[in-house]
Amino acid sequence: MNGIDNNGVTALMAVCGGSLGSSEIVDILIKNKASLDPQSDFLGDTALTLASWNGLTTSVELLLAAGADPNLQKSTGCTALHLAIHNNFFGIVLLFSLDKRTKMDIQNDAGLCVLLCSICFSSIEITSMLLDDSRVQLNLRNTDLGTKALKLSFLFRDIPTSRMIIPHLLSNYPHLNLYSDWCDDPATRQSISLLIREDTEEDIGTYFRLLYSNNFAPGLPLDIKSSIVSLAFGLRIIMYGPSRGIMERIKYVLVGDLN
Repeated sequence: MNGIDNNGVTALMAVCGGSLGSSEIVDILIKNKASLDPQSDFLGDTALTLASWNGLTTSVELLLAAGADPNLQKSTGCTALHLAIHNNFFGIVLLFSLDKRTKMDIQNDAGLCVLLCSICFSSIEITSMLLDDSRVQLNLRNTDLGTKALKLSFLFRDIPTSRMIIPHLLSNYPHLNLYSDWCDDPATRQSISLLIREDTEEDIGTYFRLLYSNNFAPGLPLDIKSSIVSLAFGLRIIMYGPSRGIMERIKYVLVGDLN
């Protein structure tokens, strides 16, 4: 039952390793005490990572119910959840989200936690699900580039995702200074200007008057001044509505206070 081939692959892993893998056979093997968590010699796959990669939702459900470890990492550092997110398998991601054992902060060899992986590869529905999970850390950086979720969404020009992330940030980090903590490089400052694209002509006029006014942030470099004003406009579009004045929003960007 638990014998392995020359690559360290068990019968259970072999069944889960193909897109046509039979959940009935997986069920039989589990009931006959097949080992759930051996890892192959080559890539460190488990039955669970293989089932996740191949979109075998029922097999993933059976393996998790039987006690398979959702947090084992293959040689690339990916967990089974990373793989399901990479291939946009919503139902499998949901199974891992419902399993209280699943760790959401594990980073693969590319430095991606599951939220960053979702922003890179997956649908907005999966990203939304992860944002609603209290185990997901919004401020976890990519270990290679130091990029956080909001900055990554800006760099991908993914405005709908940016608009989802900001309310979660403000809810979880009430004293967060969005500008200094999240928009600290030229690429992000340029990308955030996309957030003002729905403003009216009058708003855009206000934007440029502020931008070139010596009374607003005198001595501050123009690109940084532009970022502060742009982010303040973006906050109106995302969540606060026209009732908030532009100077109130600029104050929030600078000091994190809308009271």
